[in-house]
Amino acid sequence: MDNEIGKQLPLQPVDDAKHSLVKAVAEKDRILDSIALRRKAYLVEARDTARWLCDMQGSTTADEVGRWHPRPEGVGPQVMGALFRTKEFVTCGDATPKLVSSHARRVYRWRLA
Repeated sequence: MDNEIGKQLPLQPVDDAKHSLVKAVAEKDRILDSIALRRKAYLVEARDTARWLCDMQGSTTADEVGRWHPRPEGVGPQVMGALFRTKEFVTCGDATPKLVSSHARRVYRWRLA
């Protein structure tokens, strides 16, 4: 009986699951690095806005930066994922997403390092 049950369940070994997660994170990093290079001009200005918001209120979110410094025509929302990928910002908590387009994703608060 035990052999029949084992044949019915297509289980992945734990090592394969870890490998898949590592690959997924590496791919996400590759994509965000590519976006950061292609949208450098916008990100420089948006990071200036993020620094200003952190100075004014202690921390900020990508949603807040986007309200103060909207994305130009043709720049996708993925660029906001690259916004805080510098050593000058560190996470300091979570925030309630204000945008419907956040689709209930986790939104981080960021402060200056």
